[in-house]
Amino acid sequence: MGNGRAASDALVAFWRRLFSGPLPDAVFAMFLAVGVPDPPADPTPAQVLAFAELAGLVADRSLTRRLRARAGRAAVVDEGALLAGVGEAFAMARPALLAGERPGPGPALDRFVEAHASVRASRDTAAFRRALSARSGREPLTHVAVDHDPRIRRYWELVGAVTGDPATLGALHDWLLEALDRSVGGGLGRPAGPGPEVPVAVRPQHQDR
Repeated sequence: MGNGRAASDALVAFWRRLFSGPLPDAVFAMFLAVGVPDPPADPTPAQVLAFAELAGLVADRSLTRRLRARAGRAAVVDEGALLAGVGEAFAMARPALLAGERPGPGPALDRFVEAHASVRASRDTAAFRRALSARSGREPLTHVAVDHDPRIRRYWELVGAVTGDPATLGALHDWLLEALDRSVGGGLGRPAGPGPEVPVAVRPQHQDR
């Protein structure tokens, strides 16, 4: 792919602009390993088109503005800790997704909720799960990497098309959110009782890098 490396660099720059603060190198590298595909050495026409579309998506400045505003509303205390914790939950959910299992309660969902709660000075309660769930009637307290914007959903579809791996971050996040929705709607999972309301965390400052 003649422009593959330049396109990869553009994808990396896109994600650097979106994270609200400096991340530990190991955490950012972990994210890039699954979020920014390497250009295939001998790509198929479909992979060439998918990679080109990825580059076009991240060049959309309106998407960057939307996601940065979204990150401000869903502020967290420690973005690196959130990514690390959610990454653990994704790794735990991956075998179930690949096996075609229906989303449901279990250690992967518990780790997912715990990761979100811990960086918002909260804990895993029924109230927090309702706030995190799309069923809460509020914008879910998720990260920009798995935002509900159709362009981000398309981004992860394209990553899957380039890598051939169906268990992208977007797919794993959808699996866990469906599991979360079921735990909220069907009374599944660990929490019992209403629990406290979710506090507003310290709002991080954006840093262009």
